[in-house]
Amino acid sequence: MSLGRMSLVIAAGAFFIYTLSSRFAYRGVMVMNRHKPLILIKCILSLLISVCLFNVVSAQKGTHVVKRVTFQRGSNSTVIKGKARWGASYIYLLRARAGQALTVHLEGVPVARIVPPGTENYEALAGADNVNDWSEKLPKTGEYQINVGHANDAYAAAPYTLEIKIE
Repeated sequence: MSLGRMSLVIAAGAFFIYTLSSRFAYRGVMVMNRHKPLILIKCILSLLISVCLFNVVSAQKGTHVVKRVTFQRGSNSTVIKGKARWGASYIYLLRARAGQALTVHLEGVPVARIVPPGTENYEALAGADNVNDWSEKLPKTGEYQINVGHANDAYAAAPYTLEIKIE
């Protein structure tokens, strides 16, 4: 069940409970509450707020943005500037050959993870997990992933500058 649908179910349950709570038993007799319209308005507002809140959260967390790294003609490096949203992952794809040296420099709050081609469970290269600076010769030919992200919830959108160089 998606978070959006779950929020609707929760809100519908809350609405049902508020509707039932608008009546109360007084000495065995059901008496209507005079404030039923106010309770109904509160129910509708809580439904709208929960739907909006859960939809915003589900759209941010777990999002993957994939981009291919390209170099200008005659250049072996590039600089990428962006803003990393909390909970989102920015995946930069880079085609490289075994024996080439890859240098990654990342400024800002986010950290990088370099994943080699054909890796199960997205395991990072040795020493290339949660780094800001990394430089090594590549062990395999194929498509490498440079994953950029942050888990610091103090920043909704943390600016970063990513420099990638291949020799």
